[in-house]
Amino acid sequence: MFSSDLFIERLTKLRFFLLLRDIAKYFIYISKQFRARMFYIERGHGTSISLSARLDIVPRLFAKFKNSVYTFTVGEGCFIEQRVAVNTWHGPVTLSKGCSLGIDTICVGPITIDEGTVIAQGVYIFGENRSIDTEGVKTADTVEVKPVTIGKGVWIGAGARIMPGVIIGDGSVIAAGAVVTKEVPAYTLMAGVPAKVIKSLNSTEANFISTDRKSVV
Repeated sequence: MFSSDLFIERLTKLRFFLLLRDIAKYFIYISKQFRARMFYIERGHGTSISLSARLDIVPRLFAKFKNSVYTFTVGEGCFIEQRVAVNTWHGPVTLSKGCSLGIDTICVGPITIDEGTVIAQGVYIFGENRSIDTEGVKTADTVEVKPVTIGKGVWIGAGARIMPGVIIGDGSVIAAGAVVTKEVPAYTLMAGVPAKVIKSLNSTEANFISTDRKSVV
């Protein structure tokens, strides 16, 4: 007969093994993050990367994408805030001088971000996506890689989504919550779902918005 004492004993053992599993997973994660920061980042002078940032930049054993040395390049003076996630399993992520990534931003490479670009909180930038077969069904095992390129002095508002293959021109502004699915001309304000051109900006307006981050975004 199955006694309550035996049940409690087995339940206690199960909880103990689950705790050990969670501890092991935690230490594996910490080890990967340490290796990522030590061996897979090219960092310029004066960069700041939050300890809570998740860097999935250590190449997987059987990954199709292989980088000779670095998968994540962070230029001089870049700032990466808390809980930012960077994934380079399908392509590198490169930040040029003076860029910043806001809290909870996710970057899935390949992505290239030029100098002085500021990305607000909770922005998602995708350089890859799952492919769709001839019957319109997403296939989990096939990845479609389309690099994202973001120009100089761009400002991307909180919660925006930058989809695969998008090119954003210099000095452009992406409003909060916008979903960008196509190329953005230089010095353009984009907003909406999907994002549309709201107006063209001159260089003075673009610099003012990206520097002071006024209510326009």
